Amino acid sequence: MGKEIDAVSIGVPDFSHFPITMMALSLGIHVYVEKPMARTFNEVELMMKAAAKHPKLVTQMGNQGHSEGNYFQFKAWKEAGIIKDVTAISAHMNSARRWHGWDPKIKSFPPAEPVPGTLNWDIWQMQTQGHEYNKDFVNGQWRCWYDFGMGALGDWGAHLLDTAHQFPGPGLTERNKSAEAGRT
Repeated sequence: MGKEIDAVSIGVPDFSHFPITMMALSLGIHVYVEKPMARTFNEVELMMKAAAKHPKLVTQMGNQGHSEGNYFQFKAWKEAGIIKDVTAISAHMNSARRWHGWDPKIKSFPPAEPVPGTLNWDIWQMQTQGHEYNKDFVNGQWRCWYDFGMGALGDWGAHLLDTAHQFPGPGLTERNKSAEAGRT
């Protein structure tokens, strides 16, 4: 099948990014994966190593935030010198998602429910730890469960911190270089 597909665009639940990317790369297929690239640093490192083994393949991680007005506004302010000498960045998001609210009292996984006849639950959950089906795992709320997503930070952190990471400014850039040099 790999010779019939030129590229894949991966915009599925977070836990699926790693196995789909790895399979695509092993088949010689170009990869575009939406944020977050993967759920763990180890998965990201393995993905980067796999991409390095296939230098002719195009790989990219995307973030929809690069299409929003705030991204271009921040860039313009940075280029105009309005934002400069950044020494710290704070970000916060505590809003309900458009498809569900946050329940801070969750203490266990939701109870098992019958699997809909239109869903192959074993394929959908891929390499997760083998949970019984519940609608909350598939209808957007999967982000709340670490086995499937990365919570608010994994969902929104990439948007809230991405712009500042993209255009860091001399204060953060130089400090980061100094810190990295001291780690040898």
